Amino acid sequence: MTTVSAITRDPARPEAPTASTATTSAMLRWAAAFAASADLSELLPITAERSWIAVPNPAGWDAWLIAWPAGADTGWHDHQGAAGVFYVARGVLTEFSLVGGRSAVTASPSRGLAAPIASWADVRTRRVDAGSGRGLATNHVHHVVNEYDRPAYSVHAYSPRLYGMTRYTWRDDVLVLAGLEADTTP
Repeated sequence: MTTVSAITRDPARPEAPTASTATTSAMLRWAAAFAASADLSELLPITAERSWIAVPNPAGWDAWLIAWPAGADTGWHDHQGAAGVFYVARGVLTEFSLVGGRSAVTASPSRGLAAPIASWADVRTRRVDAGSGRGLATNHVHHVVNEYDRPAYSVHAYSPRLYGMTRYTWRDDVLVLAGLEADTTP
């Protein structure tokens, strides 16, 4: 991924339909089946850093297996309009997310980097145990952490394809836009 400075969607990548409830359910079922049938630690050994690999799937979703050593986290981000799921295959993850889903794009992209997106009052905390997962709407902003001493594995799937992530940071008591990461592969 490379960092770019503006929030824009590439006109060559038309807006694809968001994942429906049926698609979200199918993604979660596939993630659970994949997690149950794969040797996760052989596919992706736990290292000192959070790591990931792409996972092929019959539906052609953008899918990833992520290995989480103790203390690993994602930082605050959204998925730039891609809806999806994450399923915890092993271990426990903590998700901090914004109530009501408001990404930088939905909040007002023209307000700039320092414009507040949310405050701490807008943050929800959720523990996601092994064997459970959740859907992520197109405007979902969250921060996922392995707060526990044991490593974890999660399976993620997105539709449309994940083209990048919008990054956020806390300044005092408000969440603000920090930048945009775009995937440079076609």
